[in-house]
Amino acid sequence: MHPFIPYLQQRLGQSLPGPTAQRLMAPRFAGGELRSFVAPDHARRSAVLALICEKESTLSLLLTLRSERLASHKGQFSFPGGRMEEGESTLQTALRETEEEVGITPDHVQVLGALSELYTPPSNSQIFPIVAYCNDLPTLQHSPHEVQETRLVALDDLLHRHAVEEEWDYRGTIMTVPFWRLDHPTPLWGATAIIISELVAMYQDWLDTQQTRAHS
Repeated sequence: MHPFIPYLQQRLGQSLPGPTAQRLMAPRFAGGELRSFVAPDHARRSAVLALICEKESTLSLLLTLRSERLASHKGQFSFPGGRMEEGESTLQTALRETEEEVGITPDHVQVLGALSELYTPPSNSQIFPIVAYCNDLPTLQHSPHEVQETRLVALDDLLHRHAVEEEWDYRGTIMTVPFWRLDHPTPLWGATAIIISELVAMYQDWLDTQQTRAHS
């Protein structure tokens, strides 16, 4: 097991970076303002699985490219996940949706903890990200209605120093949008990038700790 994984599991049980890290990848209005991070009472609750996969000592996140048939965030990179059903916990939702979307059953993953929740105004969703680890990724089975393709993206490629910003016309509003350019025409931005931002902040902390120890 990669040494970052036990570090992360312990770190997820402590106070999290939260909005401080999330805001690094949040789109900004012309004056620098951000959309609200506070979920209203009528927000729809959903959960996603941020699955860290290890192969040859490289850690990567499993992302899905959402189908163009979906009502919200279609054609964007996302984590497996979806709306919580009545009586479900956030963990149950994340695991169920992951199995439905890409065919990974709960016995293939080790749950590490949870990241900070995130409210996304465009879809009025309160997202609860669950973090899990997999060292032997099974053959994926896409749900054609929900997933166009899957992609593994190395954590080292998602450090904040690799992110870029552009001005976009988003639904008639000019916004400054941070994103990552992948080896794919679709940028990695929005709610998924904001969630990743908190995870990457903790990965960077771990890298800094390793570097400090190496020079001590």
